[in-house]
Amino acid sequence: MTTDSAPDAVIAAVSSPPGRGARGLVRATGAGLDALLPAILGGGEELPPRTIRRAVFTLDGSALPTLATRIPGPRSATGEDMLELLMPGHPDLLERVVDAIVTVVRAHGRSARRAGPGEFTARAFMNGRIDLCAAEGVATTIAARTDAELDAGRLLMRGALGAVAEGFVRELTHA
Repeated sequence: MTTDSAPDAVIAAVSSPPGRGARGLVRATGAGLDALLPAILGGGEELPPRTIRRAVFTLDGSALPTLATRIPGPRSATGEDMLELLMPGHPDLLERVVDAIVTVVRAHGRSARRAGPGEFTARAFMNGRIDLCAAEGVATTIAARTDAELDAGRLLMRGALGAVAEGFVRELTHA
C-alpha cells in the first residue's frame, strides 16, 4: 500500500465557495477511482461517464440526495478518474462527506487524503491537461481582489500570454 502523500493518492475536497449554500460540490480524483465508485456511492445503478445521475450518498446512516457525475481519466480536468457530487450545501456536511470518501477509499486498500490548496490544478498541469500559464491563471483568479486581477487571470487561463510569447519567439527567430 502506498502512503497518503503519494502522488497517486486519491484526493478529495469541497470545491464550492466557502459558506452556506443551497448546494455544494465535493470533488474527488485519482487513478483508479472509477473502480471504487460503487463503494463510495453505496452500490446501486452504474454511473455512466459524463452523465449527471441522481444518487444517494449515505453518511452516518442518513441518506443525502446527491447528483453525481463520473468523469473517467484521461479526459477529466485532472487527467485522472474524477467524481463530482452536488449535494446540500451545509459546510460541515460537505467536509464530512470528504472525510467519508477518504475513509472508504482507504478501507479498500488505496491511498487517499484531503486535497491541498491548488492540488487539483497541479494534477491537471502534471497530467498535461493545462499548461503553466493556465495553472497560473487559476491561481491568479482565485487570489484576485480587483476586476483587473480577475481579467489578468482570465487572460492567463485562455493562453493569451502564451500567444504573445509565441509571437515574440517567431519574430526573434525570423530576425
